Amino acid sequence: MSKSPTSQIDGADLIYVSTLVKVCEQAANYVEAVKKAKSAKLRLQEAYIQWRSQTGNQHTDIDRNSREWIAMMGATKPEYRALLSAKARERRAQAKLLRAVGGN
Repeated sequence: MSKSPTSQIDGADLIYVSTLVKVCEQAANYVEAVKKAKSAKLRLQEAYIQWRSQTGNQHTDIDRNSREWIAMMGATKPEYRALLSAKARERRAQAKLLRAVGGN
C-alpha cells in the first residue's frame, strides 16, 4: 500500500497550516470591519447632509460649538455612536490580525 499525501504531514506542518488558517480568518474579519467602518462613516456624512438640508444650513459654515453645531451633533448622535463602535471593532480586528501573524 502506498502512503496517502496527508500521512506525510508532520506536526510542524500542521502548526503552520493551522496558523495560516487563523491568519486568513482574521484577515477576512479585518476586511469586513474596515468595510463596516467606511459604511458607518458614509451614513454619518449622509446624516449631516440630511440635517443641513432639513434645517436650511446646506450652504453655510457652521462654527464648532455654535447652536447649529450642537443641534446637528444631537440630531446625528446615533450615527456618530455607530461610527465610533465600528471604528473600535476595526481596531480590535486589526489587533487580532497582527497577533495572528505574530506582530504583537
